[in-house]
Amino acid sequence: MTRAAVSSLTPAARNLTKGDLQAMADGRVTRKAAGLTVADIQSVRVAFGSGYDAGASPVAAVSCCCCTPCCCAAA
Repeated sequence: MTRAAVSSLTPAARNLTKGDLQAMADGRVTRKAAGLTVADIQSVRVAFGSGYDAGASPVAAVSCCCCTPCCCAAA
C-alpha cells in the first residue's frame, strides 16, 4: 500500500486489522467494523481500490452495510 493510500484512511480505518478487512470482504461485521462510519468505509474503498491490486481488479471488495440507507450513502 502506498503512503498516499495510507494517508487517505480515516483514523478508525487505520485501526482495522487484516482480519477485519477480510471479514468485511466476506460480508461479516467484526467488532471494530461495527463502529465504522460511512466516511471510514469510503476511505478503505478509496485506499484499496486505487491501485492495491493483483492484476486489473481490487484484491477484495469491502462492504459492511447493515441497512439500506447506509448502503445507498456509501455507494
